[in-house]
Amino acid sequence: MKRSLAPITDRAWEEIDDAVRSILMTRLCGRKVVDVIGPEGMDKAAVGLGRLEIPRQDKTGVGYGIHRVQPLVEGRIGFDLDVWELDNIERGAGDIDLKAAEDAALAMSRFEDQAVFNGFKAAGITGLTRLDGHKPLPLKLEPGALLDSLAQAVVTLNDAAIKGPFALVVGTEVFKALSSQQTSGYPLQKQVANLVDGKVHYSTVLEGALLISRRGGDFELTLGQDLAIGYESHGEGKVRLFITESFTFRTLDPAACIHLPLKGK
Repeated sequence: MKRSLAPITDRAWEEIDDAVRSILMTRLCGRKVVDVIGPEGMDKAAVGLGRLEIPRQDKTGVGYGIHRVQPLVEGRIGFDLDVWELDNIERGAGDIDLKAAEDAALAMSRFEDQAVFNGFKAAGITGLTRLDGHKPLPLKLEPGALLDSLAQAVVTLNDAAIKGPFALVVGTEVFKALSSQQTSGYPLQKQVANLVDGKVHYSTVLEGALLISRRGGDFELTLGQDLAIGYESHGEGKVRLFITESFTFRTLDPAACIHLPLKGK
């Protein structure tokens, strides 16, 4: 990552790392509901799928098969910080402007979650909302209808012999509904958590909701290089850094998840 080449003190690096880490821990949602493998290093290029592709070939020669693999995608976003502002950390300033780093962290978290939940065709990733294990269950935001849909989702997974515990991931509109409504004087979000027998997570990239089994072994997020900050260049009072990661995501059992899109959308 060439961090030692940057005109940044150790204390400043700690401030930058802490600011970015805080954003990532708050906003990364996919890692909380799927199996995470790795990190396995920047040189990890692909995940073997355990299958061979057999091309048409001459039957009189040596037969062969080509291993099928899923490549990792490498994401990277650059940002500029003011060197003088970073030096103010050494002067004791406690209100350092790291907005550019925080914005980059938000973009990277969205990039990863977008791939996990909605897919990334160029990288061969099928997102959880695109799986065909079950027919989508339309979701209404009214408390009674919302609970009915979630109950049906739990029943659907149980009927498919998919065991819990479960995790419910909700988008912005569903999250607002859960946070603002009560039934019989009891917060709707707590009722939902009890119903699905699991945690409720919020994702900014999701429309509607996803009910996901957390039994393990169904969904894999493979990390090559985990999210890290590196140095690119500096000049004219600015230092250019970047956040990078490499990963891929695959589904082993599409029946372990069910999408609940908002009705009418």
